[in-house]
Amino acid sequence: KEVNQPNTVTNVIFVDYYLIHTPHYNKKNIVVRLDAYTGKQTNYFAHVYKDDAYTMVGLKPPSGYVDNNGDTLLFCISGDWAPKEYAGRVWAYCYNTTKNRMQWINKNFTDERDVCGTVAPPILYDHNKWVIQTHRGLHCMDANTGELIWKNLYWLEYYSDGKNDSIGGMAELFTMTPVTLWQDKLYLRSVHGRVYCIDAQTGQEIWRNTNLCATPNGDDGGLPIYQGRLYLAGVDVDEKGDIFYGLTCLDALTGRELWRDAGPRNIIWPQIAIDQET
Repeated sequence: KEVNQPNTVTNVIFVDYYLIHTPHYNKKNIVVRLDAYTGKQTNYFAHVYKDDAYTMVGLKPPSGYVDNNGDTLLFCISGDWAPKEYAGRVWAYCYNTTKNRMQWINKNFTDERDVCGTVAPPILYDHNKWVIQTHRGLHCMDANTGELIWKNLYWLEYYSDGKNDSIGGMAELFTMTPVTLWQDKLYLRSVHGRVYCIDAQTGQEIWRNTNLCATPNGDDGGLPIYQGRLYLAGVDVDEKGDIFYGLTCLDALTGRELWRDAGPRNIIWPQIAIDQET
């Protein structure tokens, strides 16, 4: 069994929720509870597919919180993909661990071509909303009912060389950089290095910066924000095959680039640590 990273449940002392992956050929994932002190396992629910077309089946790491009734709700999504069919299935599960029953399941909140490739757990927002990141964008759900509040998908984005508009196009994918929540705004970066700012209440786009080409590099360090500035590390390759620039700073309110540092060897690795003390 492949064990994913545990996720802390808000307002609960123990850290004992794990996502268990059985081998892919079984097409079955199980969400279980492991007692942090004894290791005792309690199964909650399984995600199973019997469709042979779906060769990549899996649940993503869960998030949890305590609702107004004092019940602990565990939330996670599936990330199933059928390569030959070019089809995806993203389902959302909410399990009430206090009452030991499924709270709700939503199987129809995104497009059939969408899939969840990110390993970042969903974000709890405004105490009663889940923000879900998939390959194609963001979704916001009511945490108690599973009802879709809004979604913002980027199926195909066009780019320009500065002289000709829309000289080409490519599908946006948000698979490597976890979404960041800051001051009622959501920030996400595509694999093509573009950065988007979304209103967390409405799902409407506030700004985008498509001039960066700061492609995520390896184990992505996210998009940390400090004192109104957003930092991202990324790499690109010029026509000669040389890697250039690494760390970029943006104004988090406008998306305007403030500065860029390529580092001594024209590459900066993705992990970013901000010293907030000195």
